[in-house]
Amino acid sequence: MKRGLIIITLLAGMLTALQAQQPSATGEKSPSTWEFSLNLGYAMPNDMRYIKDVILTYGFDAAWWVRPVGDEFWQLKRRFPAFGVKVSYAAIPKAVYGDRFAIAGLLRCPLGKHLEWTIGTGFSFYTKPYSLTGDPENGYIGSLVNCVVDLALNYRPTEHSILALRFLHSSNGMLYFPNQGINYIQLDLGYTLNRMEVPEVGKVKKPEGFRRNEIVVAIAPGMITPRDRNMPQEYYPTYDLQLGFQHYHTPSFAYGGCIDVWYNFAHTDYMEKHGGEKYAVPAYLSVMPIMESFYGPLSIRAGMGLTLVSSEEVQLPLYERVGLYYNFGRGFAGVGINAHGGQIEFVEWTLGFRI
Repeated sequence: MKRGLIIITLLAGMLTALQAQQPSATGEKSPSTWEFSLNLGYAMPNDMRYIKDVILTYGFDAAWWVRPVGDEFWQLKRRFPAFGVKVSYAAIPKAVYGDRFAIAGLLRCPLGKHLEWTIGTGFSFYTKPYSLTGDPENGYIGSLVNCVVDLALNYRPTEHSILALRFLHSSNGMLYFPNQGINYIQLDLGYTLNRMEVPEVGKVKKPEGFRRNEIVVAIAPGMITPRDRNMPQEYYPTYDLQLGFQHYHTPSFAYGGCIDVWYNFAHTDYMEKHGGEKYAVPAYLSVMPIMESFYGPLSIRAGMGLTLVSSEEVQLPLYERVGLYYNFGRGFAGVGINAHGGQIEFVEWTLGFRI
């Protein structure tokens, strides 16, 4: 506990340095604020077969938010989103994987006068991962460092108070066994030092002449730990080729679909081990409807796909992807997570371009 408080204090000091905001082109300074909250909830394994292992959690968060000034279409359409960085601590008594610390980048968009939604991702750290303790009861968190995905619905009854219903998922993306992962449902009660007022926005019209359609080509390499622990290598590379089409409904929102061809080098060894009879094709072929939302140079792309051809038998041929990308000209680069049945299977480092 004492070590955790020291870490959070250091991170909070780093965030304080970020408050030296640069003024906009008009000389207006971007408003910013600090937010502190207490949380109470439950931690549960990312597998309903282990629902008996649900554990009460409690902790606290500290976040720093900034709302960029400007009048670009995405800012008006989204009612002036804010960006933030949050550090958090969750005590999980009696959990074999220990307590959780996390740091995450967040995006927050107003839904009305009192409602907001928040999405974010970052890193979580556990005090008793399997890699440190070797505890055979810990089939959930294998590594010290993990990914964390953060989703929340916020309600602001007064200028300084905030209530939030939050869902979090934490796992290591199949980089270290075990990787069952942990989900969290929690309630937050928070205090905002000074609420950043959202300017009134009337009906926002689409600008004329924006790009309507595009072809998207990307390659997303990654690393994966094979499910079969008797394989000759601990890690194997993976490559995902993505070919898609997107239609822009507005300059800040597009939807479409893509074809995924994913090659997992672990399956080559797996096929040799099993004689190559049941696993004749060492690749996946999938299709996925997608949508992409733009926030200046940043974008969030998400979708749920269907596996048509698989190198192994899967009970549920559905998979999910969500990624954060930085766009530059016709190119983009970023990181995404590829999940199956809600469990992160590998992390994608993506590089692509738009035609």
